Amino acid sequence: MPDLSLIINEIIIYFQTNFKIAIAIALVLLYLLLKKFRLFIFLLFLSLVLFSLIYLISNLASTGTFYKTKITSQATTN
Repeated sequence: MPDLSLIINEIIIYFQTNFKIAIAIALVLLYLLLKKFRLFIFLLFLSLVLFSLIYLISNLASTGTFYKTKITSQATTN
């Protein structure tokens, strides 16, 4: 499972290579911030919850993979 910093780096690289898309997203977010503040806050909260969920799933999956390899390596050595 990729590390969280790798995911963030991939997102940053994507926005750096696709500058027009990054500008469009920034303008939409700015519009929401100025005109529809409640929707902006809702989307911000939703994205934070989803980002936290992805981080939790990634962390649990990497822990499970570590213990699985540890158990299988112990079984092969015995």
